[in-house]
Amino acid sequence: MIKKQAFKLIYKVESEKLVDVIRVAWEVISEMGMEPETINLPDGRVIPWNNYAAHQFSAEGNIDEEKFIEWSMNPE
Repeated sequence: MIKKQAFKLIYKVESEKLVDVIRVAWEVISEMGMEPETINLPDGRVIPWNNYAAHQFSAEGNIDEEKFIEWSMNPE
């Protein structure tokens, strides 16, 4: 059996809205099945990927950007 190795690939995504960045992540997830670990925000904060919050924010529109960031920082 071939052992999987961990690689790290970083993309700089330029966009006017965070929701568009999340949509890029969804494309990678749907095509490759690989979720991001973190998102680096323009203000320097690094937030962990929160699948549920990302879905509520970008796919459902149930929460705004501020709430998405809050949920991602505090996944409880």
